[in-house]
Amino acid sequence: MEDITETKREFIEIVKFIENKKNDYNERLRVSLEALKKYNSLPKTKKDYCKFEYYRINRQIGALYFETNNQYEDSEKYFEYSLKMFTLDNKLDSETNICITKQMLAKVKLLLYLSSNNTSKLIEATNLLNDINNSIKENNIINSNLNQGITEVQQILTNIDNITTKVTFEIPYHLPLREDYNLKFTFEENYYSINIKSKKSKYGDFIIAPNANIYMEKDKYGLINNSIVSINIPSYINPNVQINVNKEVGNIFLPIVKAIEIYNYFLKNYIISTGKYWLSELNELMIFNFETTITAGNIIIKNIPLSIANGIKISTSKEELNDSDLKRLQEQFRKSYINMWEIAYNNSKSELLIKNYKESIIWINIALENYTYFFVNKVLSKYISAEEIENFIIGKQDYDNFYLKDFISLKNYQDAIQKGIIQPIPPSTYVMFKKCFNYQTFKISYTQLRKLISTIKDCRNDIVHGKDIRKDLRTVAEKSLESFEKLLDVFKDI
Repeated sequence: MEDITETKREFIEIVKFIENKKNDYNERLRVSLEALKKYNSLPKTKKDYCKFEYYRINRQIGALYFETNNQYEDSEKYFEYSLKMFTLDNKLDSETNICITKQMLAKVKLLLYLSSNNTSKLIEATNLLNDINNSIKENNIINSNLNQGITEVQQILTNIDNITTKVTFEIPYHLPLREDYNLKFTFEENYYSINIKSKKSKYGDFIIAPNANIYMEKDKYGLINNSIVSINIPSYINPNVQINVNKEVGNIFLPIVKAIEIYNYFLKNYIISTGKYWLSELNELMIFNFETTITAGNIIIKNIPLSIANGIKISTSKEELNDSDLKRLQEQFRKSYINMWEIAYNNSKSELLIKNYKESIIWINIALENYTYFFVNKVLSKYISAEEIENFIIGKQDYDNFYLKDFISLKNYQDAIQKGIIQPIPPSTYVMFKKCFNYQTFKISYTQLRKLISTIKDCRNDIVHGKDIRKDLRTVAEKSLESFEKLLDVFKDI
């Protein structure tokens, strides 16, 4: 009996620890989960003796997952298990506490509904609320915290089709609107509103001007002022979900991704109407942190005051170039030229980083064109003269190979060229590479190379000519860049 009592005391202490909110959250959760394992390993006699503490631990884990970790599925599981225990033994807790548990579970189910659009969760939440109201009447329960919780859940349920996600963030430049003005607009058949407030930057604080506002014309980089932007989105945006923006940016929380998309649409219209052409569209790497507030009517469902938009690395060493990096940099300065294709290639990656996919595709095609000339000169110089290479590149036609040779004399042909009647026909990228394959073999077949080039060129002409493009430009841009990088890797040893 003494051994059983000691086990009971141990579980009582565990319950006290995990229910004390002053203790570290992660430690409370760890201790709770360890306690469940320990309980399950006990013999039946001890389990029966510690059933009440086991019940409270399950209930508390449900609360921990709900309140801090936002792991609603786990929260639902532990709340429901604790209620199941009460159903089997109604002496475990008071009707008031059971109603409080049901109220928290109802809110969890509403959040699961909003996250998944699973209507069964909405029905279950409604049923739980009805159960609570019946219990209150039957047992004459009076509890202010319970009443407040029920009111909150009821209002969320009433306003379930009136959910708003507000995302607030600082942008690295000044965009004047009006401090007390909520601008409403339509985007993709939804109504949004935006509010923008001015904020002095670190340099703006150096300027002392009592009773005056300080501005700098065309303050593209927010040297004097920045702006705080709040965007109201008329739907539930799960604050815990991350999505892959693209291969350069990586995974970013959904609320800020959606807010930036809406902001950039707003900005396009703002620039056209105001002429403030120097303002830049946003990308996720321009935002350090943001706040997310989700409301149903006037009830705040969730408020996350600080989310970091991007991954931050912490290291004991400074971020600086190593010896190998410095050597490459010094070698670059010893060159008498800068390859245009290298500049264009890096510009393409830069545009992909900030989600300018059309610009990324254009730049990688500029890189391809310039690399082709670089490659052809380097390969063909081993086999033919510089003049022959130049004539081939500019498309100068030789009389002996002219396709209308049978219908025009050499004299008339030369005269037509001099008068500009017969123009040079520069070879395509495919033809230029094919010429090199006529002289030399490479690690890749010409057929494989054609596929890479075709992937790089995908959508280029449609973009240049302003045609409507149905393809996902992010995918096109990423594949174009990847194909160009494969091409570089294949020919790196030429």
